[in-house]
Amino acid sequence: MTRIYSKILFPISAIFLLALLVAPVMAQSPIAATVDRTSLTTDDTLILTVSVSDDGQPMLPSLKGFNLLGSGSSSQISIINGAMSTQMQYNYYLQPTQPGQLTIDPVSLTVNGQTHTTHPITVQVSPGTG
Repeated sequence: MTRIYSKILFPISAIFLLALLVAPVMAQSPIAATVDRTSLTTDDTLILTVSVSDDGQPMLPSLKGFNLLGSGSSSQISIINGAMSTQMQYNYYLQPTQPGQLTIDPVSLTVNGQTHTTHPITVQVSPGTG
């Protein structure tokens, strides 16, 4: 009987322990950045979207190799089971100034004294016609 329990309890315990170790890593960051495309020409416009789930204004890095043409924002408020959450979305319209592989450095957000950053984003830019 003890062998059956050990065959059942050991895998369950291992899965539970693994879940406890992975949970902090999978905690959602309050900031994320995406682009609408990763391949474009110098004639095209790239949209950098920064989503923020906490209060605060994202800090853009130096956008080397890009001209900032404009920006806009939108907000979403959700109330689920009495808990309110907000989501801000910032759109930045960028035009590459040179061909090649360009990197958008991490965008940062400081919440309660703690700074969160996104991953850098790499795009491939081909020469345009103009």
